[in-house]
Amino acid sequence: MCGFKDIDFEAVTLGYLSLSENHFFCSCNFKNARGADLSDLAGNTLQQVILPNSEVADRQIFDSFY
Repeated sequence: MCGFKDIDFEAVTLGYLSLSENHFFCSCNFKNARGADLSDLAGNTLQQVILPNSEVADRQIFDSFY
């Protein structure tokens, strides 16, 4: 498990970053991130996270965005 806080992933290519389950993201920005798939964030805890589609997520461990 890893924790990420106040990290700006905007316009970054995430193809090599594993976003598997049980990570904690707090105040991170994924807007316009390339190679990011919303399903990659399933199973993680998100607090005030800006998703690639500009939606702000504030969800504890969840199954899917869809």
